[in-house]
Amino acid sequence: MDEKEKLEKELKFLKETYEAGIITKEEYEKGEKRIEERLNEPREDIRIEEIPKEELEKKEMEEFAKEITNNRHEEGEEEPTEAEEIEEKKPEEETTQEYIEKEKEEKEEEPELEPIGEKQPVKINKKIILTLSILIILALILVFFLKINPISAPQEEKKATLNPICSVDADCQKEGQIGSCISPNTKKSRCEFRYDAPVSLTVIDGCLLCSTSEKIKTIKQQLFPGAKETIIDHSSNEGKELIASLGIEALPAFIFGQDITQAYNFNKTKNSFIKKGDSYIWSPVLSSNYYFKRKEIVNRLDLYTIAGDKEIKAEENLKEVLGLFGDKINFEKHIAEEGQKKALEKELGIKTYPAFLINNQLRFSGILPAETVKEKFCKFNQLDECSTTLSADIK
Repeated sequence: MDEKEKLEKELKFLKETYEAGIITKEEYEKGEKRIEERLNEPREDIRIEEIPKEELEKKEMEEFAKEITNNRHEEGEEEPTEAEEIEEKKPEEETTQEYIEKEKEEKEEEPELEPIGEKQPVKINKKIILTLSILIILALILVFFLKINPISAPQEEKKATLNPICSVDADCQKEGQIGSCISPNTKKSRCEFRYDAPVSLTVIDGCLLCSTSEKIKTIKQQLFPGAKETIIDHSSNEGKELIASLGIEALPAFIFGQDITQAYNFNKTKNSFIKKGDSYIWSPVLSSNYYFKRKEIVNRLDLYTIAGDKEIKAEENLKEVLGLFGDKINFEKHIAEEGQKKALEKELGIKTYPAFLINNQLRFSGILPAETVKEKFCKFNQLDECSTTLSADIK
């Protein structure tokens, strides 16, 4: 699982614990802000684009040459005029003449040889040689500097800052143990682990729009690592007996034994349980989505929302779905007033809006694209239009 996926799961779990009343709104908002900041941080796989060595040296040479020219102008030097250039050449011509006369004298002392051709005076531009020498020295200094301080060094230091070992306790996970993050979100951060009390857990399966195994994994990794689960099918005799004796109205159901009170995180989560005798039933708001005791109404879709932007967005993304099925879908919208929210939470486990109910039994939530809503609806309603693909993006 990559960093982004882990953060998204942590955000989802944080939201569920807030909805169940385990943490306060202030704790939820603080945690949400921290996770969103981490999601927006630069990823460690971002690479700094390196400038080729040849281009870097060329650029440095050009800048140095430009600087020399600017320094000359600042010191008051002017470009030589044509007349001045002629004046400057005169000493050179005189020097060349003296050189020819000296050559003649030396030839008189040496045996005469047939002349091969006239010698041409060699002219050397001292300014060009000086400039090239300085540029070569600068290039060598630059190469030496890059070897000592490679470009990747700042990036490595940044990675260490952006990727501490842990930021929250949920980052510290080990099977069968409780993890705690010490000095979170710093270079000195570390994980400490302790064993948790063993906990008995009975799961009555029946998760039609979710994964029971994923929920069990979340419980064991983040809350009760000592949990030992037993999974029972809701249609079995044992499942039916438990449903009847404990008054279970929604599936899947997570039933903990009396030993849950000895678990390390029990006091933090005890508001999420419904106590029935010696059993502690996990809140349906967090664990269930199938209200199997309600009357099934095929081809029905209910939207539960609140007035405002969420209502507008939810309806905008539903237009394609309703247009696709037309009269074949039995659709109804419910705007929840402030006084109705508690009743809806108790009846259908609705704590976040917008929420949907398929066939009067199956709940799911969120502002979703048309294709996602259609797929969930078609999982329980066989209509010809289900083969049509709708928009996969949220409007």
